[in-house]
Amino acid sequence: MKAAERGARLAGQLLAFSRTQKLQIRPLDISKTVAGFAEMLHRSIGATIRIQMDLKTDDEYVLGDQIQLEMGMLNLALNARDAMPDGGDITIATRLRQIAGDRELPDGRYVELSIADKGIGMPQKSWRVSSSRSSRPRRSVEAPDWA
Repeated sequence: MKAAERGARLAGQLLAFSRTQKLQIRPLDISKTVAGFAEMLHRSIGATIRIQMDLKTDDEYVLGDQIQLEMGMLNLALNARDAMPDGGDITIATRLRQIAGDRELPDGRYVELSIADKGIGMPQKSWRVSSSRSSRPRRSVEAPDWA
């Protein structure tokens, strides 16, 4: 039964990835969502990569599509795996951030999700081209104030 559920979930993820499935935006407990996807990440990236979790946003919700969030994490984890051919560590972390005075984001409380590795990275030529686009968080999601 679990294999069938995993298969159905994977099919849903592939459909969402190909954009043939409508997004299901809903409140997500970010730490529980990340922790719940850890097993799939472990199976996908192999035994030579260790995943460290540093989740500091218990009971903090964001509005988002769970499958899209999971596919984003999977994509980043696979990229990290490829950057560490001899194995290594990936750290997935969540935390709350108070943002004020940012040119792109309104002031407020945000949930940050980060995925970091100790891989070999991109060639310097590629880094120069992409550094302006990747040097700061881009997908911060404002935490709703439901209290």
